[in-house]
Amino acid sequence: MGKPRRTVQAVVSELRRRRVLRVAAVYAAVGFVVLQVAELLVPALLLPDWIFRAIVVATLLGFPLALVLSWAIEMTPEGPRRTARTGGLSAASARATLGLGFVLVVFLGGAMGWWYLQSTESEMDAAERTPVIAVLPFEDMSDARGDEHFAAGVAEDILNHLAVIRTMRVVPRQSVARYAGSELGVREIARELGATHLVLGSLRRDEERVLIGVQLIDASSDRQLWSDRYDRELTAGAIFETQGEVARRVAQVVGARLTADERGRLASVPTASVTAYDYVLQGRQYAYREQLDRAAALFRQAIEQDSTYAEAYAELSFVYSAMEGAQSAGEHWVDSARVAARTAISLDPDFAGGYSTLALAQWNGGQLRRAVPNYERALRLQPNDPMAVWGFAFLQWNLGHLDQALALARRAERLAPDRPANSALVGRCHLSLRQYDEAERAYLRALRVQPDNAWALGELGLTYVNAGRLDEAEDVLATIRRLLSNSPTHFLAAGGMALLRGDYEEARVHFERSYADPSAPTARPYGELGFVYSRLGRTEQANAMWRRLASEADTTDERNGAMRSLAVMYAVRGDTAEALRLLDRAYERGWRGWPYPDIRLNPLFADLSLIHI
Repeated sequence: MGKPRRTVQAVVSELRRRRVLRVAAVYAAVGFVVLQVAELLVPALLLPDWIFRAIVVATLLGFPLALVLSWAIEMTPEGPRRTARTGGLSAASARATLGLGFVLVVFLGGAMGWWYLQSTESEMDAAERTPVIAVLPFEDMSDARGDEHFAAGVAEDILNHLAVIRTMRVVPRQSVARYAGSELGVREIARELGATHLVLGSLRRDEERVLIGVQLIDASSDRQLWSDRYDRELTAGAIFETQGEVARRVAQVVGARLTADERGRLASVPTASVTAYDYVLQGRQYAYREQLDRAAALFRQAIEQDSTYAEAYAELSFVYSAMEGAQSAGEHWVDSARVAARTAISLDPDFAGGYSTLALAQWNGGQLRRAVPNYERALRLQPNDPMAVWGFAFLQWNLGHLDQALALARRAERLAPDRPANSALVGRCHLSLRQYDEAERAYLRALRVQPDNAWALGELGLTYVNAGRLDEAEDVLATIRRLLSNSPTHFLAAGGMALLRGDYEEARVHFERSYADPSAPTARPYGELGFVYSRLGRTEQANAMWRRLASEADTTDERNGAMRSLAVMYAVRGDTAEALRLLDRAYERGWRGWPYPDIRLNPLFADLSLIHI
């Protein structure tokens, strides 16, 4: 009995002498701190999830390495040197030491791994317990029955107040709008929206007062958890105060914690003019119906009433950005959008909408890299804004940052799973990464929500083409022809399939119809038409298309479309060196082969013999 005890004592003494136990304790403490810091910083900096996993794996793998190094090497004033052996440790004791060290490594490494798994499971449980709030459009109870826009706007701003709170998730307005006046029951609406709680309400106003009734419903039990009626003077201050109070009460009832900063933002008063506020609420409704000129006029009227109203400038900026895509003279609207957004930021530096609309205007103007910090700022202020998350994801995709884009697109899909564009962007990221099965699943999710979604249908067909599943691509084309006949999506998809088959005459017919469609000014296939004209021997028409392409290509734009299209022109003309130079520039600007991640599949570059991207 005495000999084993002496052996253990000798082993422990040797571990202490070599400072192995001290290194193990310090490494475990430092590793814990590193993982905690990484857990906070990775989502805050909008980094992809794999970075945190990599930090965890590196920390765990570094543990046994640190113990081995502490056993073999000691630090001296002269620098590191191999630890000297002592004569007090027998061969048996040395073997026991190594065995004990191995057990220690396995135990402590397992303990750290167990902690990580437990914390991950706790995070998943916490995510499942996160309250998900849907604010349905309020019922207009005014005598004149002309205040639908006001009732809907007050409900939307309560939603915007709740979206400030990080410890809850809010169903976006686009998802709940269709339930205005719905006869569906609370449980059915909540199930379709993925909500745990519903906020219902009504509004009545006259010339002097406003009466707002609100109730919070537990979706699982259809039980009313809280309700209140607010009879207030019809002033902007009273309305904003009521919205903030409702948001605080809802958060309190569902158990969401508020930070001091969040409380401050819930108490803010964006404008002192109820007339300006009314103009903004009217303008929003016109903007949602894509009546952009009327919406812009109303936002300008709001600014005339209160020139310090930051939200009115942000709404105006958003409409100007929408005009850039819908009307001619786009550069004018982009400049106006940037000016309006910067004015919003100067008036309220803590208003997330100012930064997200500025980022959108910069993106539309081809200033992609300048948009990045503004999206980051917007999401720090309002992390659960699905439109800003989606916009940032799409921007990162355009910049070629595919892992970051995919992480953000998945986040947007979690925030608003019933918005097809979120699932479609997840699919596009997977397709760009050549993850064809995952891309297919994402596009099918979008199509379950909206079976005739043009984006998802078109890119599902592209996914099958890239994966070599041409029969399924033809099936998708048949679906597009049935659901979206004579649409730009139909013409481009049909032209693309004909191009792949080498049927240039059929491709010409479809691309010409897409080119002539005024509803798709940004989808005109200059490169494709120039290519098929060249293949058909229509040299004059091909040259005319190349001249049009060259005249409209803005090579200062940070987006890569112009470079890619010009590369097609030079490739067809046989100028391989210039085509490759332009493709290199497109790659620098984020192009990753789209729409063919394997560029060798792209028929437009068939004249280039060797391309490595």
